Amino acid sequence: MTAAQCMAQLIIISKRLEQAAKEATKQTADEILKASTEKYCPVETGELKKSAKLEEENTGREYKVKISYNTEYAIYVHEIARYYHPHGQYKYLETPFNELTPKLSSNVESKLKGVI
Repeated sequence: MTAAQCMAQLIIISKRLEQAAKEATKQTADEILKASTEKYCPVETGELKKSAKLEEENTGREYKVKISYNTEYAIYVHEIARYYHPHGQYKYLETPFNELTPKLSSNVESKLKGVI
């Protein structure tokens, strides 16, 4: 194999590794969002739960996944513990994020094994 062929292979593998890492990140974010909406998100009218969304941003240099709830009161329900939550809890996004973020490593490892 020539040096040019080696470099071409490295570029291909590098792109596959990057894609695998993005897929693992998205997979973990999906798991966080699912846990947040199904287990932790307070439900009174259902509007807060329905406002949950996941957005991907890929600039080529950076890959980001954003999970958010989009109501005017989402921040208050999330941050203020004294509000009554008949179903769910405050910190409804932070809690599953903290619980599931360590899983990102195993998701990445799993995806990378498929590439190497």
